[in-house]
Amino acid sequence: MTDKPATTYVVSVFEKPHWRTILTTKDRASSHRALRTLRKG
Repeated sequence: MTDKPATTYVVSVFEKPHWRTILTTKDRASSHRALRTLRKG
């Protein structure tokens, strides 16, 4: 088996008392754009 698993980039994790949301993407450029957007807000 020579196939490598796809890389998944974790963009952000939002934690609340009763739930958690994890934003992920498989596209590196998209993850960098999302991080820049989140840091501005």
